[in-house]
Amino acid sequence: MISVDVVGIGAWSEFFPDWSALQHGLNGGPWADGHKLVPELLPATLRRRAPQTVKLAVEVMHQATSMAGLEADCVGVVFASSMSDMQTTDRICHTLAEHPELISPTQFHNSVHNAATGYWSIITKSHEPANAICAHDYSPFMALLEAAIQCADENQPMLVVSQEVETPLPFSSICANRNPCAAALLISPEGPGEDALARLQLEVIDEPASWPDLPEPLQSRLTPSSGANLLALLAAIGSTDTKPLQFPLTPHSSLRVWITEHV
Repeated sequence: MISVDVVGIGAWSEFFPDWSALQHGLNGGPWADGHKLVPELLPATLRRRAPQTVKLAVEVMHQATSMAGLEADCVGVVFASSMSDMQTTDRICHTLAEHPELISPTQFHNSVHNAATGYWSIITKSHEPANAICAHDYSPFMALLEAAIQCADENQPMLVVSQEVETPLPFSSICANRNPCAAALLISPEGPGEDALARLQLEVIDEPASWPDLPEPLQSRLTPSSGANLLALLAAIGSTDTKPLQFPLTPHSSLRVWITEHV
């Protein structure tokens, strides 16, 4: 079993621009939709060129590191997305089929799965490890497990970030998602606990599990997706429920998570 402390949280969707607004909605407060995604950490020139996937990831990563009071260049990163930037990939495929001579190098480098970690490392001048995991629906909790292992083994704070964008039509049969959303957890090695938002204890279980339902306030707003699944863990961190959660890692194994302290 691995124990880590959660010291920072980031969250964004059109219904909540940060962790505080997400908590407010989960506790019965009104939701305000139509939030604009303007990641302040991205310089204006990069912000214009960066795709939504990068903006989502950078925004929640910045929120989490700011909440923890840690410099962005001192934390490792594990990024997760079921299929990453499907919108850019779709545009590239259309261009290849119709006008291949117009393929854009910028679109190509934005389409790769680890584009967000590349942007993050450049703008924060970080030389810390940055990994990207793609395991379809299992991506966010594979990333959480990977980050927790690195955190405990290397004694280093780690960012876990998961994001999904709206799925364009050609991909919707295999990865349906209508709501761009992202979430980030900044975890650190288990410590005295005074500054921790929560303590997570993680254990890999050799048995299958079903995805936990999103809290009711989110069910009517967000479509189920790998990005939204990490929000179920964030919601549990902000609740008073002490029951362990169990998230699928593969069709035959799962990650059991105990939240031993709460916000």
